[in-house]
Amino acid sequence: MNQRIRELVLQANGSFGEGLEFAVVFGEQEDFEKFAELIVKECGQWWTNRLVVEPDYGLPHRIERNRAVPGVIKEFNTHFGIEE
Repeated sequence: MNQRIRELVLQANGSFGEGLEFAVVFGEQEDFEKFAELIVKECGQWWTNRLVVEPDYGLPHRIERNRAVPGVIKEFNTHFGIEE
């Protein structure tokens, strides 16, 4: 399991099943929902970083892309029911 996913499990109050490498346990429904929310936010942040730092084709392209990023992230979060 990816180390970042392990960190998000712990951040959402999850734990790992004994003797099972990929078993994740959440005591409450809210903890599982928190984990899902953290995954969605992590993906959104990853895409934001990728869009902002990837090579571009000059200033007009960069300006257009940077204007679009907040809207794309908002739509992404809305699709998954994440409120900022």
